[in-house]
Order: sequence, then structure tokens, then C-alpha cells
Amino acid sequence: PVMAGACPPDDALYEHAACGLLVAETDGLIRRANATICRWLGYEASELLGRVRVQDLLTVGGRLFHQTHINPILQLQGSVAEVQVEMRHRDKTRVPLLINIVRRRHGDTSFAEFALLIAEDRRAYERELLAARKTAEAALEARHGAEAKLSALNEQLSLADRRKDEFIATLSHELRNPLAPMHSALEVMKLKSSGYAALEPVLPVFERQLNHMTHLVDDLMEISRITQGRMELRCAP
Repeated sequence: PVMAGACPPDDALYEHAACGLLVAETDGLIRRANATICRWLGYEASELLGRVRVQDLLTVGGRLFHQTHINPILQLQGSVAEVQVEMRHRDKTRVPLLINIVRRRHGDTSFAEFALLIAEDRRAYERELLAARKTAEAALEARHGAEAKLSALNEQLSLADRRKDEFIATLSHELRNPLAPMHSALEVMKLKSSGYAALEPVLPVFERQLNHMTHLVDDLMEISRITQGRMELRCAP
């Protein structure tokens, strides 16, 4: 509920509305004008009421447009919405206005009710909206471009990682293949080394290095299994 006195009276709401308000007879003669439109046009209400027609406040082009378009549409459908015209200020400057008109009957008489807004404010607001929209679209486009580049880069990195894993797997297998015959050759040489004093100090070195290489290749193969998800854990004491 609204408390008594919390809202201004109806006359104050009409007089100081955020838009200009006019009431005119069907021929355009002004019968009521709020303080807002009077301030915008530089007139006192007493100078307009019963003395001036709405079309008299329009520019020459505005009067022609009123006669050829606004008035016929108003007679046909009883309303006109968001038509931009220019009215003349008392100092002869032009005031761009956006008007809405509704024709209503009060008793036996029809009146045209006008609501007018300063069009410059609307154009500035629309320009701000358009600039904000362009900024947002540019940011969104840049984001999509960055996401596309990131996706392509991730794909390249994934491909390089797969190729690296494939290379390690191939390398470990290729290195492991000659180790088995080398171990076999070492065992044969150990059996035949008796009587060959020159081989006795060499074979242990050969065996240690061969075992070391075998462990390195085994580790390399374990890395390959890990990257390919084929790692097996064998638990033992």
C-alpha cells in the first residue's frame, strides 16, 4: 500500500511528467499543455491554450508531413506511434521530438492526446547502445578467435605428444631387439674365455655395461607403457 502523501497529486504528475503532454482538438487547437512541453518550446501555457494549433508549432516540413501522413493515419486508425518531427522553439531553433498520438472521445468531443520525447536524447542513447553492442560483439568475436586458436594449438600439442610417445615406443623396441643376441654372445664368450687372459678383465666390463643398457631400455619401455596407458604393476617382496 502507498502511504498518504507519498505520491504527488495527479496534476503535478501531469505537469512535470518526463515527457511533453498536449491535448488538442481534432483541428489541432491546443487545449492543454503540461509544463514540460512548455519549457522545451519556451512558451507559457497561457500563450498556447486556445490560441495555437499543434501544427503551427511544427517546421514547414513538419506541417507538410502532418498534413500528408500523420493526420490521415490518425483519422484512419486513431493513433500514431513514434513519429519524429521537429518543432520550433520560441527562439526559432528546432527541437527534434518523437511523438505518439492517440485520438480519444471525451463526452461529445474528440481530442488528440500527444506524448512527446526529446529525440536527441533517444538518438544519443541509441548510439551508446550501438557502440556497446559493437564492443560486445568485437569482444565475443575476439574470444571465439582466441578459443579457436587455443583449440588448434592444443590439437597441435596433442599430435606432437602422440608422435613423441610413438617415437619412444618404437625406439625402445628397436633398442631392445639387439640386446638379446648381445647377451647370448656374452655368455658364449664367457664359456670360451678360459685360456684367453686378455678377455678375462674385458668381459665383466662388457657385462656391466650391457646390463646397464638393458635397464635403460627397460625404463624407456616403461615410459612408453605409461604414456599409452598399458602400465602393469607387479607386486613382489
